[in-house]
Amino acid sequence: MKLKDFMAMAAGATALMAVAAATPAAADENKLEELKEQGFARIAIANEPPFTAVGADGKVSGAAPDVAREIFKRLGVADVVASISEYGAMIPGLQAGRHDAITAGLFMKPERCAAVAYSQPILCDAEAFALKKGNPLGLKSYKDIADNPDAKIGAPGGGTEEKLALEAGVPRDRVIV
Repeated sequence: MKLKDFMAMAAGATALMAVAAATPAAADENKLEELKEQGFARIAIANEPPFTAVGADGKVSGAAPDVAREIFKRLGVADVVASISEYGAMIPGLQAGRHDAITAGLFMKPERCAAVAYSQPILCDAEAFALKKGNPLGLKSYKDIADNPDAKIGAPGGGTEEKLALEAGVPRDRVIV
């Protein structure tokens, strides 16, 4: 089975990605068989419960790895082994062969679509701020955070929110990863 066929099978049910056109065709044809033989697929995750989480016992759970585990099981791959990765390192890790798939919610952007193949989305979300009750600083945008020296923002490292905060002028020391 070719990797593109494998990804097409996974496309309807999970947010898996695979390297697109960066791997030689001969390697693509054997990827699923290799994963079946080794008994697991290596997935990159972010540690963001409830979407992805690593328990004290090392077991990976959450919506994204649970869906990936089921898809791989149906494809004949017994399990998944996850490693936590910063968002900005996920696609390079996939391209370098450190991961077989990414099961984190990476925004679909043209430059990413040129680098990897996305499945059909399993989740659509939007940005929102979680603020102290009553929003005492009156924050409504990244610019509001940038303009208020008392405001700080928490964001996933390498994630879109971190990038948007920095682009809006929030100083690096007030973006808490």
